[in-house]
Amino acid sequence: MKGQTLKTMREQLGLTQDELADVIGVAGKRVVSNIETEFRNASPIILALMDVLCRLPEKRSRELQEMLKESLKIYGKYPRRRA
Repeated sequence: MKGQTLKTMREQLGLTQDELADVIGVAGKRVVSNIETEFRNASPIILALMDVLCRLPEKRSRELQEMLKESLKIYGKYPRRRA
């Protein structure tokens, strides 16, 4: 259920999987795809962040998305997990 929720929110925001990965700071579209297909679980903070982005007016949501991407340039993305 959480995977479909994330996909619905991503589509509501008009983001591709790659774009969403940049906003939430994960390693790439494969991570987003794995969450959407429930191969992997989304963290509660990612779901909460997506909920906030969806509740904001479009302009404010886009501004916050850009702020998040800028912060991630400073602090980095989540590292890839090694198998």
